[in-house]
Amino acid sequence: MPFALAGGLWLLWLLGHNVSVASEVGIIALAEVSAEFGVVIGAGTKSEVRQLLAAPMLGGMIRASLLSMSLVPAVYMMLFRARLHMRSS
Repeated sequence: MPFALAGGLWLLWLLGHNVSVASEVGIIALAEVSAEFGVVIGAGTKSEVRQLLAAPMLGGMIRASLLSMSLVPAVYMMLFRARLHMRSS
């Protein structure tokens, strides 16, 4: 979790964003997701139950990330090209 939080703060600094309520909420959400990743691989008392709770969230985050980085830009480009083609016709 410390590495994830440091990465989040580093990117805020790199982009020149000020710390605000919205960025603090983002840091809290990042901490939650980071903790859930740890739960998936954690062992010990009731680890099976925790893994059952965390696995859908982990799968959803991976799928949403892949979708956001691949399908959404592709659809945007298709719509942009269609609009550009309609203007030139």
